[in-house]
Amino acid sequence: MLLSKTKVKYKIKVENDYMPVSDKPIIFACNHSAFPDIPIALKAIKHHCYTLLGKQNLAFADKIFFFLSGVIWVDRKDKTDTLKTKQYIVEYLKKNKSVLWFPEATWNLTDNLLMLPMRWGIIEVAQKARAQIIPIAIDYDKDKMLCRICFGEPFVAENFTKQQGIIILRDDMATLRWDFISKREAKRNEIDIHKEQKKIFQAVYDYPPLNWNYEKSCIYQLPNTINYKDAFAHLQNIPTNHNTAFLFNKRLNINS
Repeated sequence: MLLSKTKVKYKIKVENDYMPVSDKPIIFACNHSAFPDIPIALKAIKHHCYTLLGKQNLAFADKIFFFLSGVIWVDRKDKTDTLKTKQYIVEYLKKNKSVLWFPEATWNLTDNLLMLPMRWGIIEVAQKARAQIIPIAIDYDKDKMLCRICFGEPFVAENFTKQQGIIILRDDMATLRWDFISKREAKRNEIDIHKEQKKIFQAVYDYPPLNWNYEKSCIYQLPNTINYKDAFAHLQNIPTNHNTAFLFNKRLNINS
């Protein structure tokens, strides 16, 4: 905590306390948009928890900070490593240790998308460890150098599929973010686009070790859930004549 003060230049305002479900370990799920997110979140949580962190370039002092505070490293591009890391976290949680997790897996630098796509690994781990997930929203007012934090209601994913769970969690986190944004921003037609772009560049500039191209490559790409071959398979059973010919034009070429 002493080290974290050197990394946080913002006044921190915690809007509410979190109310955990009793007898369940905690995963804190937080949005991610800047390097100070981690020390700020740890300060707001007020008790020790380990941070799940993607392997990346870090300043030497920051490596010391994470080593002392407790960090679980993961190679976001290595499926074998992510599997081992999830098993590792389950064991931590079963020992009643808390974990801070950024399910967006990288920085989200635009308010146009409240939450980046999220993998369901956090749901899978919570289910295996019988843990609760407590959402956290961090919002920066850089003009006032103010950071506000809000905790959401605990989410227990045991009665949902992984797909259902990640949708619920993402909606909960997006709602927390939207509540902050709707309070601090002017109407959309009054927003200075150039000023907003400058804030994005500034966030990256503020942390020189950051490899932004690598971080962008870690954004989860949602799989294409539409199977076009299945969708148009019925055309094979339609007789070809002048009344049905329009169904077979180039616009239905599944390779286009």
